Amino acid sequence: MVFTDRAEWEAAVSSFSVETFDSFNGTDIKSQGLDVGDFTVTQIGQVFGNSGRIVTTLANSSPAVLGQGNSSASVNFMYDSSISAWGGDIRPGSTPTRIQILGVDYFLDASVEFGFFGILDDSNSFTEVDIFRGNNLSANFIIDNVSYTSDISSNPTSTPEPSLILSLIGLGGLVAGNKKKQK
Repeated sequence: MVFTDRAEWEAAVSSFSVETFDSFNGTDIKSQGLDVGDFTVTQIGQVFGNSGRIVTTLANSSPAVLGQGNSSASVNFMYDSSISAWGGDIRPGSTPTRIQILGVDYFLDASVEFGFFGILDDSNSFTEVDIFRGNNLSANFIIDNVSYTSDISSNPTSTPEPSLILSLIGLGGLVAGNKKKQK
């Protein structure tokens, strides 16, 4: 399931972790990447300027990943353990942004100023998320408040066990039988 509303994504998962990158301002994520504990974020491919760093920008008043992507450059999030839900606050920049999870491409329109994108996959877990530009143009994008979990609820509907159903039917029969005897 794809989410564009953070509150809806949060309601769909049981619990989650958030990386704000606040303690990594100015850190380079090129080549070696940055291990933040549960995952490593790496700018892959040739980039220019401040791209491939954790920076504070005018668009976002707190430190965030400033990535650059094109057909050969991306930002990679590699998780130490499998996750089943992922999301973040993303500003696509001047061209569409492509997010790839489990080989599936999700595109964010360039007209989005700063918005949430999240995915929940209760049938498959994954360890990797890649963010590219949607075309061959090099352009920057910003991502912050990266949220993830392996513990999802998907708001499951409660289904009673068959033995419980039989017990309830039996109890109903006893109650109905007692009422007949009293008359």
